[in-house]
Amino acid sequence: MQEVQIKAQRDDVPRVEAALERLGAQAIVIEEILGSPLVVTPGEIFALSRVKGYFGNRVDSDRLGGELIALLNQEGIAADPLWANVADDGWEEAWKEDLQPIAVGRSLLIAPTWCELPPDHPPHVIRLDPGMAFGSGSHPTTQGCLAALEERALHPPGLGYTLDLGTGSAILAIAAMLLGASGVLGTEIDKHAVKVAKANIEANLGPNRLAKKPSPGCVSVRTTACLPEGRYDTIVANILANALQEMLHGLKDPCPPRSLAGLLKPGGCLILSGILQEQTHPLIEACGKAGLVAITNHHHGEWAVITAFAPREKDL
Repeated sequence: MQEVQIKAQRDDVPRVEAALERLGAQAIVIEEILGSPLVVTPGEIFALSRVKGYFGNRVDSDRLGGELIALLNQEGIAADPLWANVADDGWEEAWKEDLQPIAVGRSLLIAPTWCELPPDHPPHVIRLDPGMAFGSGSHPTTQGCLAALEERALHPPGLGYTLDLGTGSAILAIAAMLLGASGVLGTEIDKHAVKVAKANIEANLGPNRLAKKPSPGCVSVRTTACLPEGRYDTIVANILANALQEMLHGLKDPCPPRSLAGLLKPGGCLILSGILQEQTHPLIEACGKAGLVAITNHHHGEWAVITAFAPREKDL
């Protein structure tokens, strides 16, 4: 098993956790660092924490290390990750025993492939093994996005054609199809995650529902750091706050000049997460400046999910 350690300021720990989870960490441990006094409140006595992420032996630590540094840099965190091989001592099997199916909303159940399904489980089951790519269903941001997709699906016109930005494991893309989307395009910057996403789509929806290019009734996945062409009825983006901010303002060279709001059809729904509660204000403000309406902010613990809508044609 491979372990990576990052020293982080207390306030930065949730962002470091989010970056590790996005890269597919199987487990995360946070330790306070002795001797780093923090003068804030009597209950807080350490300024620094050591965040440890654990990955399987087959991962490429050089590739992951570079991606980790890039993700943290996007959040304004300078880090020098330290990697080491550690004995698992049967930890991986014990870890599996602790994972149970997760019910989300009224109709979704996320379950590892080795788990038996509970009786009377929800109608839509997504089988995913944690640790291969971001999006196992356990993180509050993933659950918040799943709940928002279900809510969108329950009300006309439904999800329609959906864009899943930063698809990771493809959990949101798969859920969108199960909830009635007419088709889904998933984009991802990580080539390894794209392979995982395609395998998960085939396992959950069948090989005939995975398409090389956007097609009705299918999911397609591509590797890109840019916003795609086209317009969408629903866009879901569970990434990091700074990246969402850039996409709302419009990406620049070398990407085509596109913005999230510009990709929505009239009446289209934008679902944003990967956001801490204290990061919501500038994103809500950016949504308003982009012309989006009916902006709401739902809290899931210390995390948040923002939904917003493009005006309908009659309102333009």
